[in-house]
Amino acid sequence: WSVITLGGDKSDTPMVAEDGSVVVTLGYQVPTDCPDGVYEIGFGDKCMVFKDNTAFNYSVTKLNGFITVGDEPIETSTTTTKKVTTTTEPQPVDGEIVFDFGNHTAKPGDTVKVNVTITPDGKPIAAIDATLAQDSPIELTNIGSESKAFGRSIVSNLPEKAWSVITLGGDKSDTPMVA
Repeated sequence: WSVITLGGDKSDTPMVAEDGSVVVTLGYQVPTDCPDGVYEIGFGDKCMVFKDNTAFNYSVTKLNGFITVGDEPIETSTTTTKKVTTTTEPQPVDGEIVFDFGNHTAKPGDTVKVNVTITPDGKPIAAIDATLAQDSPIELTNIGSESKAFGRSIVSNLPEKAWSVITLGGDKSDTPMVA
């Protein structure tokens, strides 16, 4: 998906979004025959956050991103049985921009709404270009049409599980937005 936040006029100034604001809302379908388990959701092989109209990028951290289906999942082997759980300990935050997919619970047949939040810590963002991935059999069924963090429409490509947010109008002198 993509969001354009500036019109291209050299006098445009960036908008400011709050830390923890929703950058995109995603929808996931849990199949009716989905086995109990913990399924990861998040970025695919790309998440680039641009500082400006050049190739300069921020480093990114993705937090959380799990859909737990059914009761606590059980992993079995011939000798032991143990509970599989996701960690509640703080995850390392080593990126300059943080995206949080959150943790969710669901039952087979449920649709899960995921508000992905962004914490840029005051850094201006020119664009975001990313792909999404999730563990099978969970299926991505929706990429929202509006970025609340940037107050702009989103252009997405659901079949490719891709989105991008463009906060500049294209003129190299435009100023990036701050989420």
